[in-house]
Amino acid sequence: MEAEKQITEAEKQVVVLKKFEDLILSGKRLQKKESETKVRKAFNFAREKHNGQYRKTGLKLPFIVHPVAVAKIIVTEMGFGSSMATAALLHDVVEDTEVTIEDIENLFDKETARVVDGVTKIKKVSEKSRLSEQAENFKEFILKMSVDKRIAYLKIADRLHNLRTMAGIYENSQMIKTAEALHVYAPIAALLGLHDIKNELQDLSFMYRHPTEYKMIEKQMLLSKKTRKSRTSLIYTPISEALKEHGYKFNIKPVKKSLYEVWRITTKKNITFDEVDSYVSLRITFEAQGDLPEKQQCYLLYALITDLFKVRENNLQDYISTPKSNGFEGLINDVIIKGRWVEVQILTERMNQIALRGYAKNHENNHIKEIDKWIRSLGQEIKLEGDELTEEYIFEKFYQTGNQIQVFTDSGEAVKLPAGSTVLDFAFHLHSELGLNFKYATINGDKNVVDYNYVLNFGDFIKIFKSETPLLEKEWYDSSKTGKARTYLRKYFNKIEQEFIEEGKLKLSEILFGYEIPDNLYSIMYKKFNCDTKNKLYLEIQKNEITTDEIKALLKPPAFFGQILNLIPGNISLLNQNNKKQENTGIHNFNHKLPFPVREHENFIFSTCCNPIPGDNAIIYFNSKDQPEIHKKKCDIASEANAGNGKRTAVVKWEGDSDTLFPVKVHFEGADRHGLISEISQIISSEMKINMTNLSFSVSGNIFKGEIVLLVRNKAGIAGLIKRIKNIKEIVKVTRN
Repeated sequence: MEAEKQITEAEKQVVVLKKFEDLILSGKRLQKKESETKVRKAFNFAREKHNGQYRKTGLKLPFIVHPVAVAKIIVTEMGFGSSMATAALLHDVVEDTEVTIEDIENLFDKETARVVDGVTKIKKVSEKSRLSEQAENFKEFILKMSVDKRIAYLKIADRLHNLRTMAGIYENSQMIKTAEALHVYAPIAALLGLHDIKNELQDLSFMYRHPTEYKMIEKQMLLSKKTRKSRTSLIYTPISEALKEHGYKFNIKPVKKSLYEVWRITTKKNITFDEVDSYVSLRITFEAQGDLPEKQQCYLLYALITDLFKVRENNLQDYISTPKSNGFEGLINDVIIKGRWVEVQILTERMNQIALRGYAKNHENNHIKEIDKWIRSLGQEIKLEGDELTEEYIFEKFYQTGNQIQVFTDSGEAVKLPAGSTVLDFAFHLHSELGLNFKYATINGDKNVVDYNYVLNFGDFIKIFKSETPLLEKEWYDSSKTGKARTYLRKYFNKIEQEFIEEGKLKLSEILFGYEIPDNLYSIMYKKFNCDTKNKLYLEIQKNEITTDEIKALLKPPAFFGQILNLIPGNISLLNQNNKKQENTGIHNFNHKLPFPVREHENFIFSTCCNPIPGDNAIIYFNSKDQPEIHKKKCDIASEANAGNGKRTAVVKWEGDSDTLFPVKVHFEGADRHGLISEISQIISSEMKINMTNLSFSVSGNIFKGEIVLLVRNKAGIAGLIKRIKNIKEIVKVTRN
């Protein structure tokens, strides 16, 4: 990272020229006379147009250093030549200067102009668009990428350099850029086979979004290095000897997951770092020889390994018969060493090159043709959605670049869905009517009946049965994984909810008829009935959770007739006007780049998906209804909001002392012993003086597991307790939900 210091303008220009000459020297193809001439022309043009613009970080160098750095990534890390280097040098001139795409085409060529156009953000979103500015830009990115996939490479290189030089910019700008990297650019990098770049995008994003967790995982990786090396050496030596004996030309190297992926495993499975078996794998690559198919040669090598080590039963992953969606081919299974599983991968050298380097250098590769086909079909899908297109649907398309499963209709038609999809997702994939009228399904035969939330497995055969009318329940939404299913479900429930809201609004206007209306009636009702929006109030009234008598108790009869006119059914404009100030929660008065002050007693929604409490690292997100939701930064919804609606998010700055007690669940486990529960209870109630509402535990053999529900005012109140419980000798793990 560039050091913070002051240098003169002349010195800055020297740095710029040095970086450009370094670019030319970095690729042999750039040093050919014709290529160098083209690249120098692009550099001089971009440098002139960006004159007076500077980077915001580090040495505050002229902006042109960014396009130069992006071009170097394109050449040295992706394997492209002068044409893409030229596009990289020009990629910001249309967005940041008066230059047009037509100018690029006239001065250079059509291909360069097309790639530059593909990475240029929309300056103004159409007022007709229902999408956020970010989502609209991602839609355009997909459409243009479907015409020329090189646009994706350039966009990834651009974001990678931004993340490498991001220290010093506004915190929420960091949250937006890193969320986009995690949700969009890292999945696309994985699809294109850019393994190392995908890992770096994830880890840089992880470092900025969750610095404490990043440092913790990084430290644990370093501390475990010696143990890990010792364990893998016990595999390396016998395998090497066996392969040499059978005449293989081979290589064995460790392959690491990104720190981000390791952290996601620990949080998703609620396990410790030490419990993650696959954060480092051993990859065996060999040169395929003779006429025997590669798959059979891989199986022969796998058979040698099963003779040497015990492998995990029913766990062999055959990605040769069915490659991953990013083109990865190989055999994967775990072998046991010193009581721990270690993942072993078997690939031919051809497979390894695809896994490591992607396809920038090999446009004739069969898989890149499949990727081209997939990207084109993706663009067609986006076009077909038309006005129905949602942010969720767009982001699902990026998620699908990760692991997918293949399942089949009862007639044998193959269907690919994101891993983790349910039978309800499958129904919506086939047809919206099947999803909306889903009744039940059968899996792999008529006797295996499953419900809407059955998670599909690779190779399942599925038959959907539907009802005459929708049987949908709201919890079905949470079980669905695909954007198409969630979009249709949301529309259905929103329609039903809107009908209930209108009924509640009508009922309230009838109750208020003839009464004197206090100016701050809505404020009174919000506080009295614990409702934070009018719509929630109307719903509670419609369901009779708020009764007529309870509302009338807040009113003073009678009112004069002129006041009543504004309260006829369907029109409550007077109340709207009186409470306009109360309802404005601040969406129009905040800067997304600056921390947003939050006082817990105001009308913020503390989301139940991640249960934030004062003191947590959190963001505020003004949702589509302008309701201010608070989410922990580590929450998936926070990340998705940053990625899709960044200008409606801000980093939370907690202010004031909390009066509210927040329920917090703490899980712990360890070795059972007499008096352990009593000791934990004593720490909570007497030593830490924290209110405890529930304590449950179970014992299996000598393994103890427990859960406490506590009432705390802020994060500080729970952090000390967790630390104290961890100090109990028998406790091996303590986590907060």
